[in-house]
Amino acid sequence: MKNILSIILVSFFYTGAAFAQPGPKIHPSVYYTYGDYSDERRSNSISGYVPFTWNGFNYITLGYDNLNIDNTDWKYHQQLFLAAGSFNFYPFYLKLGYLHIKGDFDFKPFPFEYSDFLNLYGAEVLYNINLLYLGISFDYSNLIGYQALVIKHYGASGLWIINPNLSLELKPLYTSITDGRKLFGVSLGLNYSPTKKLTLKLYGFAGERAYYYDEDLLTMFNQNETQKNLASFRVEYDVVKELTLIGNYQYTEFQNYIIRYYVGGLKFNLSL
Repeated sequence: MKNILSIILVSFFYTGAAFAQPGPKIHPSVYYTYGDYSDERRSNSISGYVPFTWNGFNYITLGYDNLNIDNTDWKYHQQLFLAAGSFNFYPFYLKLGYLHIKGDFDFKPFPFEYSDFLNLYGAEVLYNINLLYLGISFDYSNLIGYQALVIKHYGASGLWIINPNLSLELKPLYTSITDGRKLFGVSLGLNYSPTKKLTLKLYGFAGERAYYYDEDLLTMFNQNETQKNLASFRVEYDVVKELTLIGNYQYTEFQNYIIRYYVGGLKFNLSL
């Protein structure tokens, strides 16, 4: 499977659980992602997501992503469908996610086409102790197509809200895949808001993982190759109360290639 990530720059936890405001709200968003591969492949994707809260504490999100990859030998089209929820049972929080991915391969040198399918089911539970959020997570994926795989991720997390403008999160992860791979890695994220309108986010990963799903950002790295490391820098700017501009740069290394992702997005913050 040669899929790139489907990146959804939506984080419920900080806005929905930690600093929630009552009342129904909807946060529709659209994104464009360009992927530049070191082996001369190029990818383009357009996505749209609709998070909804009826009380400022619990969120439901539906999403769709349309991705195309093209190179000299083949082209690939992927559609991703997503449903996720974040629920507040203070001091516990529950996050659930489901993904369905359909990918269509078309080999150019000769007439050969096939499709593959991936279903992912994920859950995370967090517990709040003062300014700390401690969590455990598990997700299960089954891949059907050119190859059949079952992927399981076992994760833990520790989020420290240092102050209302600064937070730090550490997340170790163990991956088990039925092709024999046993992988381990650790990610670190830093969120900083120097002003009320501006948020800066740094994220890094080191170790090994594959088919990784992030319960916070609803991000799916849907590649078969083992991911070795990642560095990301993201900027969010509130132009007005109802509109946020988002930009993201990401550098990531896999076994046989490097990818640089460039993401631009618009998020609307609407009260109902």
